[in-house]
This record gives sequence, C-alpha cells and structure tokens, in this order.
Amino acid sequence: MRNFTHILLGWLLLCSSILSAQDNFYSDTFSNTQLQEDFQQYLDVFYELHPSLYWYTSKEDIDQQIASISQQLTESKTAFEFYHLLASLTASFNCGHTGINLASSYEGSINRSFPLEFQYVGGKLYLYYDYETETYPLTAIASINGRTVQEILDRISSHRGTDGYIGSPDPLVFNNSRGFSYHYQLAFQDASDYEITFTNGSSISRTPISNDELKEVREKLYPRESYLKSQILPEKNLAILTVNTFEKSALKATDSEYKKTLATFFGEVKKKKIENMVLDMRTNGGGEDNYASHLYKYLSAEPLKYYK
Repeated sequence: MRNFTHILLGWLLLCSSILSAQDNFYSDTFSNTQLQEDFQQYLDVFYELHPSLYWYTSKEDIDQQIASISQQLTESKTAFEFYHLLASLTASFNCGHTGINLASSYEGSINRSFPLEFQYVGGKLYLYYDYETETYPLTAIASINGRTVQEILDRISSHRGTDGYIGSPDPLVFNNSRGFSYHYQLAFQDASDYEITFTNGSSISRTPISNDELKEVREKLYPRESYLKSQILPEKNLAILTVNTFEKSALKATDSEYKKTLATFFGEVKKKKIENMVLDMRTNGGGEDNYASHLYKYLSAEPLKYYK
C-alpha cells in the first residue's frame, strides 16, 4: 500500500488518503502492518502541522482515542473500516475545516446518489423533491433502508464532527442531495435500492442514480444564476440579497461579476433610500474568505479584523 497524507494550511483541511492499485472502498483489505504505518503517518501530520489540536477536546481524551484505535489495528481491515476509525478521531477535534478525504482511486465506489432532495429542519429530515415524480412531497422521513433518521444522522455526524462547541449536525450536509448521498455512502454500504419510509406510514422505493446523472438533474432544478440574486422593492421599502455560496468556481460560473453585482445592488439601495434589507444566506456553505469580507464592507461602517 502506498500512503499519502497532505495538509492544506490555507483551509486547515487535513486529507489522509490510502492510495492503492485497488479501488473498491468497501472491500479492499490491508494488513495490520500497512494500517499501523498509515495511522502513524496520519498522527505525524497532525502533531506537526495542526495549529489547534486541543482547542475543543482535551489531550487526554484524544490520547485515549488514539490508544483505542491502535489496539484495533492488530488485524487486517478494509479501507471502509479504517476510514471509519480515522474519521471518528478527526471529528472529535471539532475543527470544522478538518476532515478526511478519500483517495481519488476510491471515488468510483461512491457513485450511488439519491434521486431525491432533502431538507433537515427542526431535527427532522424531509423529502423535499422527488426527481422521479418531479414533485415536492415535503414529507417527514422515518427511515431509509431500515435505519431510523436519527441513526443515520448520528452516524454521519460522528464522522464529520462539528465546528467548536456547536454540538449539532450541519444542516448543509443534509439539505443537498450530493452531500447527503456522499456522506451516506461513507457511513453505510447499501447494495440495494433505497427504501424510504415516512412518518405517516407510507413508503417509496428509488433506484440510485450516478453522480453524473444527479449533477445533470440538479442543474435543471437549481440553475447557476440562483447562486447570487438581488431584488429591490421600493414600494415595500425593502431590498433582498441572496448569496447562496462563496465558492469561487460557482460564482465565476454564473458570470455574475461578484463585486460589480454588490456595488450595483448597494448603490441602488442608497440611491432609493431603502431602509430594510434581507440578506438570505440560508444555503450558503462557505467558500473564499475574500468574497465574505467584501460583502461585509457594505454591512458595517466599523472596521473588522477578519484574521487574528
């Protein structure tokens, strides 16, 4: 097994990847020696490069988890099993920009997307949109393939962690079929169709679609121009700005000219003396810091120290 671990300090994103000539995430098996070597490399990178390893979890707790994992690496494991050990440990750091990524050779194993859109609201998971029927059921889900929603959320959250002391699952993971499908497959190995049972007693069965198919249907449901939208309603003394992402690739793809759009929007707000504004960022999952800081310039007259 060839090992590769790297850290992108700009994003504080740690990616530990097992690289192999094999490419089945669920069945590739590695010896205890290979796993122990990879685990030690993982630890070396964290100890050397992570700037805040013990900010949210004590050294004693982390050391206990490391010892527990070491004891479990006395026999061979699949890449799937090893991933779960590393992901759980990484999640315990509670650093929102630190996580485990799969080697590119394994991405082909993660290709069973839900043909559905979900919304996670108030601790419940709802079926928001069904691509097969092209309808918005808006129905609360009880289970998927026999697993309760709480089991699924707990399993996924245990491998993603939270940011600091937030202590609740990230709704952006579940409010996106790409993200939810991906993390569901990292958490569970399902070879069959998806059986969805609802809290009202009804159920549906859906055949998974490929990632490329999902991308195609999502582009129809969520056109690129929806990433950045502005609206001024003088009759209501109201301005609405929707910024659904700060990702450079997405904003460039819209040809929206981000800075120009903001300048025009806030220029009109000032010119028409609009006193009320709604900034809608409910589905914004983050992205480039410079996009966020540029927007903030329009929202406050006070200086802000963006980095410390």
